[in-house]
Amino acid sequence: MSKSVYVLVMSLFLLSSGLRAENWVIQTVDNEGDIGYATKCWYDSQGQPNLLYTSSNVYSVGILYHTRWTGAGWLRTEIATQVIYKFLQFVSIAPDTVAICYGTGSTSYPHIYYATWTGGDSWNVTEIPGTTQAFNLSLAFDVASNPHIFYPKDYWSDRLVHIYRNSSGSWQNVDTVTYSDMDYENYSVAIDGLNHIFLVYRTTTGNLKMSYYDGTAWGTEYVDESSDNVGTYCRIILDSADVPHIVYYDQTNTQLKYATWLMPPKTRYETE
Repeated sequence: MSKSVYVLVMSLFLLSSGLRAENWVIQTVDNEGDIGYATKCWYDSQGQPNLLYTSSNVYSVGILYHTRWTGAGWLRTEIATQVIYKFLQFVSIAPDTVAICYGTGSTSYPHIYYATWTGGDSWNVTEIPGTTQAFNLSLAFDVASNPHIFYPKDYWSDRLVHIYRNSSGSWQNVDTVTYSDMDYENYSVAIDGLNHIFLVYRTTTGNLKMSYYDGTAWGTEYVDESSDNVGTYCRIILDSADVPHIVYYDQTNTQLKYATWLMPPKTRYETE
């Protein structure tokens, strides 16, 4: 199916007119082939929209593009080929600083790349050594702005690999954590101001759990232990006080849910 990427350039929202299609101005950004998967969007320091997207579908490989509005038109830059859409991760650090990681090659034995953008049309791309089997990447940053990448060791693995780039620019394997009940397709990672790691994941039995690394050891607890099938598409973020907030899908009731950590005590959750 051919797709086009669309971006909002201007909204002409008038309270008196109600919500009508005439209130939106839409432009076609790119329409060359099967385009517009895994779309990410951010604004640069000049207030101009930037888009990141691929030409691939879920399991096939394609081209990764960055397209930005110059003020006069859309300018497209090719970042990489053979990119697997499902493995693309994106973090907007600042208006002119964006980081991504992605897998390339076949879906069975991809290579992991880390890339940064600091304005303009160029990307700094690095292949991470020793990463020949990586699936469902998760990207997070510590307090020193060092990138951390997490991924299941093998396609059906219960081992989660953790690697990071230190201040000297070298990539290191930190550890491999084993979770026998982890659904490798549904997990998310965040790092707090003390460089402690929060890992939320769906279990193979359809519950939602969170693991927390305090710098010494891992501890795990349930977020949602209901009898329903929950935890799909889970994502975790930390607020300014490093309190975790989790969103996830309840497949049984076809509902989107949001969980917050009650502090104190730190072992309870409130789900809406």
